[in-house]
Amino acid sequence: MNWFNNTMSYLYPRVYNSSGPYDVGVFDYEWSPKDFDYKAAFDSKASKSKSLFADSLYLRCYYPGVKDDSTSNHVDWLPEPKNIYAEGYGSFAKVPTWASRALFGFFGPSFRMPAYFGISPATSLPDSIPNPNLLSQNTLASSPSSDQVANTNGAPANPVSISSEFPVAIFSHGLAGNRTTYSSICRELASHGIVVLALEHRDGSASATYLNSKKTSLPYDDFNAYMANANKALPKNIDGDADDNNIKEFGPERLEFQRKKLESRVSEIYETVSELHRIKADSSSSPPSSDFSKLGLASRLNLDQLVVVGHSFGGSSALEAVNLSSIHKYTQEKNPPFVAAVTIDPWMFPLERENPKIVVPTIVIRSENFLKWDIHYKEEVGFLKKSFNIQGSDHMLTTPGKFYSVNIHKSGHQYFSDLYLLFPWMSKVKYQNYTADPKLVIDLTNQLSIEFLRKFLSADLPAGNSGKTSILDNIKIERPDLSFD
Repeated sequence: MNWFNNTMSYLYPRVYNSSGPYDVGVFDYEWSPKDFDYKAAFDSKASKSKSLFADSLYLRCYYPGVKDDSTSNHVDWLPEPKNIYAEGYGSFAKVPTWASRALFGFFGPSFRMPAYFGISPATSLPDSIPNPNLLSQNTLASSPSSDQVANTNGAPANPVSISSEFPVAIFSHGLAGNRTTYSSICRELASHGIVVLALEHRDGSASATYLNSKKTSLPYDDFNAYMANANKALPKNIDGDADDNNIKEFGPERLEFQRKKLESRVSEIYETVSELHRIKADSSSSPPSSDFSKLGLASRLNLDQLVVVGHSFGGSSALEAVNLSSIHKYTQEKNPPFVAAVTIDPWMFPLERENPKIVVPTIVIRSENFLKWDIHYKEEVGFLKKSFNIQGSDHMLTTPGKFYSVNIHKSGHQYFSDLYLLFPWMSKVKYQNYTADPKLVIDLTNQLSIEFLRKFLSADLPAGNSGKTSILDNIKIERPDLSFD
């Protein structure tokens, strides 16, 4: 019977349940910033044939909320229009349209995340959660005192109010992601009291993104498809071999292609910061100008407590957004608006590595997959040492209080997205050498991220089901699941 249960565990989708004390509310937000150059991301030789461009920016907001008995059911993971997004994932994975539609259509009813459209933002901790100030640093108090528990009528003896403002995180997805691809991380942060804005980038790096005003979608801009077609058209030499002028997967054409998109992505991040300031300034306008205002969330955004988060190409985007050497491309300010950065498997290829400088506290959470990619890891170590002025040849990069570098053992690069929870069998097909449970990988990523943010945000992020961790304070303790470098 065990073999049957094990087999089914790899076939049946798993939806991540957030561990924080708050319910998670969601809504989508679209706006058209003045003078934003939507074509700039496609201003490369590889993208010159493109003629469809966005005319707005788009994100999903995940926020700490409270549902009531009238709250509708969980939110579908796949955004609307579902066929568009199903086909987008399928196109990136080189799966036929009919197959991707069928796959998402069959499993779709199981892809419902525990989040709720338009619920009220939280104003106090839920009744069942003890006062965070009475928790130990590692776990919930084993013997809660009388002012931690509910009274005989079920009401908390001392209801715990929370700060009127929430810190804000801007999340940048990786290649072929979108605004829900990393919902497990976004919802976890929101369940601990952070408003998370998950961008759906309009640079052609999303699996697909629907353009509401044009009633069509902007597809994934595939460099490999361009490379294959261009090389096919090149003449062969006398031996029938490929010409020496063949376009390379990571040659100069690809570098131009990715850097145009990197700059566009970071411009989106900075435009989002500007839009947040506008939203907050207009929070008392009547009638309310946005869902932020309608829900009473606009006035509660703490824009002095901004964080940037990203995975893969989104990790590159996060590092670029806090790099003092390149900040002049995106703002007239001398310093980035962010107090911390969380980067997950950041992709080094598109980044300028000559003279980076980062003064914002940063954590890099790395898969074993990227750790064992030797060329990339050496480039990453060089970039990080320059960025944070880490001296000496010592293997240890982590500098407590400034920079943390963590490796999650036996994990694949894509284990940080929702996809390997929803399709567990994919990990067995693609990452046979990386045997970690994708849920464990996301658990560790969330624990590390929240513990890190507790150190650098002024807000007191409450503990969740498992209490407060202290992994980052014990970097020399050997663990089977992760290590520091």
